[in-house]
Amino acid sequence: MIMRKSGLKFLLPMGSLIGIVVLLSACSGQDVSRAFGIKRSMPDEYTVTTRAPLSMPPNDSLMKPDENGVRPQEQSIRQQALEILSPDVALEGMKDVPSQGQTRLIQDANQSADQERHNELVTQNGFVDQVMFWKNGKPSDLAVDSAAENKRLHNNLSLGLRPDDGATPTTTQK
Repeated sequence: MIMRKSGLKFLLPMGSLIGIVVLLSACSGQDVSRAFGIKRSMPDEYTVTTRAPLSMPPNDSLMKPDENGVRPQEQSIRQQALEILSPDVALEGMKDVPSQGQTRLIQDANQSADQERHNELVTQNGFVDQVMFWKNGKPSDLAVDSAAENKRLHNNLSLGLRPDDGATPTTTQK
């Protein structure tokens, strides 16, 4: 009777494991591996585009394009070859070359920020002056006497007192 109970303890987990394996094998392998995250789905190469979509102009009063003119949306042969060899360039673009609009925007922002900062520095006290509000602009003539302070700390340590007990010895600067 005892053998039978331990056999059932072993049989139940093994039977459930075999049942799970049979059920999973009945499913197609790709669905199971995708469900468990083993197989990842790649993007469709036909849905990735490098050209901007066309849009309708707001009105018909646009200039006709020059047949021999430079087309900013078209890339040079070198740029196209670089994008073929390194797809990251096609997706991210050239980060080193800002457009004329970006350059102008940055210049305007720098000029206005520099003017605001200059006015702030001229009219207000410095940051350190604001932080050290307790000084009232007068430099202190007192300094800590290091030898006497060291002796006081050793005495406090030998007597079992805290380091901040007692007055800090000071001296005047020359």
